[in-house]
Amino acid sequence: MLQCDATALPFDAEFDAVGAFDVIEHIKQDEAVIRGMAAALAPGGVVLITVPQHPFLYGPADVAAMHERRYTASGLKARLRAAGLTPLCVTSFVSVLFPAMAAVRLVAKYRGGSYDSAEEFKIGALNGVFKRVMDIERWSIALGVRWPFGGSLLAVARKMAP
Repeated sequence: MLQCDATALPFDAEFDAVGAFDVIEHIKQDEAVIRGMAAALAPGGVVLITVPQHPFLYGPADVAAMHERRYTASGLKARLRAAGLTPLCVTSFVSVLFPAMAAVRLVAKYRGGSYDSAEEFKIGALNGVFKRVMDIERWSIALGVRWPFGGSLLAVARKMAP
């Protein structure tokens, strides 16, 4: 096991794939992390990243989760390109459930009070239904569907050979 600073990864062209799943939004220097991930990739390697989407939703839930930011698809693509990566796929997910998620987040944001992130997930019996909805989204993305909106973004980018 290796513990290291994500902004200064000690790898050079060593991996075929590198992933950061709900990680970079927690780091002030997210561009340094993406550059480090790109440097760690062998030519032709891919990076997979998931991040929260829609800066307008930034609010108490993000503060509680210690997020530095939320992303737009164009902003994430720009960060990938700046690191020398070619975006292959950038799509939203948590799309079908997005209206409910956005409503909860916006109410908490504009209420001016604190946000108990655990409250959002006390849904009990609905978990099975929500899981099936997310399964449908996952399958649709695997089939090539690109969702134009959602609570999160998934990006896949390739390091091209020099």
